[in-house]
Amino acid sequence: MANKVWEPEYRYESVSGKFNDYRGNERDFTMVAVSIPVESMEKDVIAVHIPWFDDGNAVYNASNIEKLLAIGVAVRSMSDKDNGLGERIAYGKAVKYMNHVLYVTHSGMVNTKMVKALLEQEAEHFKKDPGSYLTSYNADKEKFVKTGKIACAEKTMEEINKTNLVNYFKNRV
Repeated sequence: MANKVWEPEYRYESVSGKFNDYRGNERDFTMVAVSIPVESMEKDVIAVHIPWFDDGNAVYNASNIEKLLAIGVAVRSMSDKDNGLGERIAYGKAVKYMNHVLYVTHSGMVNTKMVKALLEQEAEHFKKDPGSYLTSYNADKEKFVKTGKIACAEKTMEEINKTNLVNYFKNRV
């Protein structure tokens, strides 16, 4: 069976980097900014987390908004190799969750140079505060600090290497 070629629907830019998670492990991440024309969406765009509205939401008429940028982040498991999957996952999260960072009334304002600068800025922010993009990160961190237990099933590289070494010797006997 041939590999299916990935053909994203919208234009995007990506940046990859490393950050230290709450356990002190260095992790790889990929961040993607997707440029989405508003005509492909509903005519009302909801912006969330606006403190001066009682319910935290504001509804804007999108008639003068031409594009929006949505950002998605994927963090690679420590045992995974970089095969480009992180870029696809981050793209999918950006499109699915529509974590908007920028609305544009003139589509020419969204260009590669501007998007890359925004991504670099957001990647630096992500390194300092991964919980601002990763849904359960802060809760997992809090649990780890309280109990000393890993909040997810993921192993550290040391645990992975130890398991691989034990299996290697088991298979040789």
